Amino acid sequence: LQNPKLADEIRQKYFTFEDLLKLDDAVLKRALSEIHRQTLAIALKGTSTALRDKVLSNLSQRAAMLLLEDMELTGPMRRSLVEEAQREVTKTLRRWKNVIL
Repeated sequence: LQNPKLADEIRQKYFTFEDLLKLDDAVLKRALSEIHRQTLAIALKGTSTALRDKVLSNLSQRAAMLLLEDMELTGPMRRSLVEEAQREVTKTLRRWKNVIL
């Protein structure tokens, strides 16, 4: 018997948002191109400087500048919205799991 809910919970725990730090830069660059900038801006709220720097360094200078502006303009966010955006990012990154692993 398969339990889709349990499988999804395991997948969510398998690759966390903080695991972006472990990704190869080339893989991260390609994956980031699939993520909407506003979603990424929300997902990065309250994360470590190291994680934010890793993401920004894998964007073009212009894209990084726009992302920082988006982060500033969105202001404080409810934690649940940040977590939802992080899940959306990790969902995209899981599509790259064969490359990541």
